[in-house]
Amino acid sequence: MGREIEAKARVEEDLTEKILKMGGRFLGEKIQEDIYFEHPCRDFVKSDEAFRLRIEGNKSIITYKGKRESENLKIREEIEVEIKDSKAFINILERLGFKKAYTIRKRRREFLLNEIIICLDDVNGLGSFIELEGGEKLLEIAEKLGIRNLTTESYLEMIIKSKT
Repeated sequence: MGREIEAKARVEEDLTEKILKMGGRFLGEKIQEDIYFEHPCRDFVKSDEAFRLRIEGNKSIITYKGKRESENLKIREEIEVEIKDSKAFINILERLGFKKAYTIRKRRREFLLNEIIICLDDVNGLGSFIELEGGEKLLEIAEKLGIRNLTTESYLEMIIKSKT
């Protein structure tokens, strides 16, 4: 069990060179598919929670995200568990009354800079973003990168807004 501390911003330029010049280290690139589920008797939008399955190649991770604790940074409880068989897990959830609500696909390039994970994301249907995660230093790094339009809104919230 841990806490997630993050913020993100829409970006128009590729920030790779800036991150590397600041001393960032490239960690890798991956394709992620996030499947968000609706609870059969609880509205996660109203309770400010999220329940998702992330599929990354052969790796699958179940994540529960609790209610936000802060306004200027997204700080919330986060519990993650790796599973071996995502199809079987989805089958179990559906038998229990859970329904797939949204699927978000993205290409993610990850960097590490001063203990902060920096992700450059190309999100299908939304565009390009920078996401900073890890701690209070993320605001300082965002400022050094020239990022001023930070938001705590999740990709899921952005997708939901775009459909209404």
